Amino acid sequence: MATATKPKTDAERVPDFTNIPMTDAEHRAFMEQDAKWSGPKLIITAFITLGFAFTVLYLSSAKIIGPTFHDGRPAAAAHD
Repeated sequence: MATATKPKTDAERVPDFTNIPMTDAEHRAFMEQDAKWSGPKLIITAFITLGFAFTVLYLSSAKIIGPTFHDGRPAAAAHD
């Protein structure tokens, strides 16, 4: 039979960083920064990053961007 437990408060839900030595000021600063990052903000940041990465990959594969020689040949051109 399951025992009834009281709901945890926000202070009790905070992870215990016992393996990370930090001062109280550092802990407060970390918790303030951690509170600013919500799930939707992280998801949007991930999609923006993926969009940028795929754009760079496309532009590189289409030879729109990338290294070239000084005479205008692309870097992947066969050497004569």
